[in-house]
Amino acid sequence: MKRVRANGGARTTLQQEGILVLGQFSSHKAIATSLGLPSPGPGDSLSVRVTPAAGKGSGVAMISGGYWRVANTGDAVVRAPDLPEI
Repeated sequence: MKRVRANGGARTTLQQEGILVLGQFSSHKAIATSLGLPSPGPGDSLSVRVTPAAGKGSGVAMISGGYWRVANTGDAVVRAPDLPEI
């Protein structure tokens, strides 16, 4: 398994496919909660494909200055936003 890191790790590779890899960090937990997903615990990670959202609302997270939601099967693949610094 590739290390779950940005800057050349799994996060960087999966980001191109629209996938966020959220970890145990408070900013990542807040994103997971906003998206309606379980909050990753200590040592856990959670991956989710996201797509831009039209605006604020239930199941929508503000990430890197934009609104994002969990992608559906029919949604186009777009590069996922950068996660906040941890």
